[in-house]
Amino acid sequence: MVLERALKHEGSQSCGCMRKERAAKVMTHDLIGKTFGCLTVIGKAGYQRKNGGVWWNCRCACGKTYDIPGTLLVTGRRTHCPDKAHERIRYHDLRHSCASLLYANGVSLKEIQERLGHSDIGTTSNIYTHLDFSSKVSSANAILPFYSSPKKASSAGENKNPEA
Repeated sequence: MVLERALKHEGSQSCGCMRKERAAKVMTHDLIGKTFGCLTVIGKAGYQRKNGGVWWNCRCACGKTYDIPGTLLVTGRRTHCPDKAHERIRYHDLRHSCASLLYANGVSLKEIQERLGHSDIGTTSNIYTHLDFSSKVSSANAILPFYSSPKKASSAGENKNPEA
């Protein structure tokens, strides 16, 4: 609702029906050529969102191109392409790495739990320690002897009675 005096004295220029259009106009700064982390904006994407958000076509330093919402670029929430190769390592991720490396080198879960300050050993074992590739291979190899090799099936045309 807009007061009549606000319209008469230029306190407001619209009754509110132009709100989305004006918001979209304000949000459509020209981002072409600007760089956000690893992403460089190369043009506008061919479509827009219903709420007026503008999508931009961006090229990553790795050479791939993606369409990314302008709000994510401007606010810094998207500074790299969505590929896992560009995933940022957080300080907290080092706790997981530390726990996994300690466990892989024979340190007991109880010692790792105390080092990380966990009150429950389940948190340490279920969330923080991850098996490395060699552990997965060795556990797969440990079960192989329990599988028998497949027996050769006799062919349909083979005669089972050699005297016939």
